[in-house]
Amino acid sequence: MAEMPIEPRVARALLASRYFKCEDDLLSIAAMTSLDQNPFITIRSSKRSSQEARTKLANDMNEFSVVCLLKLSHLS
Repeated sequence: MAEMPIEPRVARALLASRYFKCEDDLLSIAAMTSLDQNPFITIRSSKRSSQEARTKLANDMNEFSVVCLLKLSHLS
């Protein structure tokens, strides 16, 4: 784990994901949570409303929410 270029808790979760057979889901979550830059696209004409939506999403987001969003994205 010390040689992995990610946070220790993410490294531990990735190692445990093999035991629980959920590597794909956890890799997606690890990738989403390790972004250093803003992953959202802002349209200039709706900058204020998009900023409000991002703020609300960030305040309500937790690991369970990320898993649910991931599952929904696989359905569509």
